Amino acid sequence: MTVRATPEGTTVAERRGMRQLALLVSSVVVVAACSATNLPSATSSATPAASLIRASPTLVVFTRGRVEMGDDYFAPAEITVPVGTTVSWQIATGENNHDVASSDGLFHSNYPMNRGVDVFTYTFRQPGEYRYVCTFHLPGMVGKVVVK
Repeated sequence: MTVRATPEGTTVAERRGMRQLALLVSSVVVVAACSATNLPSATSSATPAASLIRASPTLVVFTRGRVEMGDDYFAPAEITVPVGTTVSWQIATGENNHDVASSDGLFHSNYPMNRGVDVFTYTFRQPGEYRYVCTFHLPGMVGKVVVK
């Protein structure tokens, strides 16, 4: 069997395979586009009113907070969250060692935290103000969680 090469350096069989692949991909795109237009809309008479999803004026409350740590700072330095929120601390930048320790001894992270690996979390179950520090950088690296 003789293999013919085209001027572009590909064989006839390779070009035929590329054409078939392009045709297959095009067909999938057309089928997907056509089937998307057949989805029921919110105004369709075929959809019962009870099954429609309606927006409500409910307030969304986030139950996770995040504090980034860098050389000599917490960001944000103060965060306000609702009761039951889990706050996480992670080293984002810098070269220095860091940890997170509450001023009242309620929580303490690894000493030191491993950069890029450790994420320290604590869930605040009572309202109040919780001050915390990095024990490597006292007195300047301080933060506060306000729980309402």
